[in-house]
Amino acid sequence: MPSKRELQISLSELLKDMELDSIVVLVEGAHDCIFLRRAGFNGVVIEVSRKPIIDLAYRLMEKYRNHTIVILTDFDEQGEKKAKRLSGILSELGLKINHRYRKEVRKIARELGVKTIEGLARLYSRL
Repeated sequence: MPSKRELQISLSELLKDMELDSIVVLVEGAHDCIFLRRAGFNGVVIEVSRKPIIDLAYRLMEKYRNHTIVILTDFDEQGEKKAKRLSGILSELGLKINHRYRKEVRKIARELGVKTIEGLARLYSRL
């Protein structure tokens, strides 16, 4: 099992790669957005919890059509359902979804024993 420090480095590198790839990250709430900023991600982050999905989808189509999207909702049952729903709608509209980054962040979260992005943030700050 990797150490917490190794996981922090992996997560930091992953976020750096996402930024270099001009990824647009969708998160559930403000705490998730704050975590990404504190962890060093300076790319586009959009909260999805306060917006109707259809409105969000059309906004993404208009503004970020040529970007790849990563959905970083929580890794609990509700978050996984939300990610699947968002992915389906956005894909149908022709937006490119990157599932690999979500899987890699989920793997790190599981190694740390958390299921939420906010939980990952709390552990990350202790590393």
